[in-house]
Amino acid sequence: MRAAGIKPPAPSRDYETPKVEGKKKKLKETRDAIWGSIFFAAIVGVFYDPTAGVLVGTIAIVIFVMALYFQLKPEIPNRLKYNQTDAAAHRKASVVLDLPITVPLDLIAEEPFGEKRVRMLIAGVLDLTRSIPKTKSWHSRYLEAHRVQLNLREEARQVVQHAIALRRTIVKLGPQPTGTSSAATVAIRAFDVAREPLDIVWDRLFQRVRVLDDYYNHLLALDRELEHAEAAKRALAVDDEIAELLTNAVGDELAAKHLTHLSGEAHALAGAINELVEALNGDLQTLMALDPVSRR
Repeated sequence: MRAAGIKPPAPSRDYETPKVEGKKKKLKETRDAIWGSIFFAAIVGVFYDPTAGVLVGTIAIVIFVMALYFQLKPEIPNRLKYNQTDAAAHRKASVVLDLPITVPLDLIAEEPFGEKRVRMLIAGVLDLTRSIPKTKSWHSRYLEAHRVQLNLREEARQVVQHAIALRRTIVKLGPQPTGTSSAATVAIRAFDVAREPLDIVWDRLFQRVRVLDDYYNHLLALDRELEHAEAAKRALAVDDEIAELLTNAVGDELAAKHLTHLSGEAHALAGAINELVEALNGDLQTLMALDPVSRR
């Protein structure tokens, strides 16, 4: 009979013996290979060139010694390897939430006590931390210090972590008791006592997300101001071009007046010629006499 809570001793097993035997075998194989290399180098030195024999032997010995070192090198355990224990711990620590669509914080504030509003807040803070980097002002030179001081990823991680802990406690607390019996009255009173600190935690967490939402709205307002400043900058940049265009406009006006004067003279000359032709009543000799070309 075994005593309760006491396990029998495990049978002794020699795990090191196979490893030692394997190392001895590798040492023997390497030693034989080195002697073979020396023998081969001696043959090369006798029949061909002593210097070549020494060189070949030295290279072969170095190669086999390095191979032996890497074979006998103690194995360093890979602490970063993802094993079954890590997978089990990861599954235990993971929380899968069905997040609702993102809604304004005012609607979240109107939600009654429960884990639903916590999930809504998680969705809201994740949307905020994704939206802030999309603003133009966040990447401007004016907010370089903000990008250093405010780590959006860490902000989202902390809020989500606190919200999950709050949700876990709310779920554990369960729904609010109802009824009018003595037991129900005691249960309701106990529920209210347990809920009071949870409401305080919720208020602090909600206020943190509210401040982040206000910051995002201020970034949107700053985006609009930056657009106005960019428009003013563009307007100032075209001052020189506008001055040149106005100079061209004055020249166009003078040219138009000059052309109008010439057009009037041409029109008057055409009228005078027409009246002269009508007065001569088709007298070709007189017309030819008046024509400067015909007089040449």
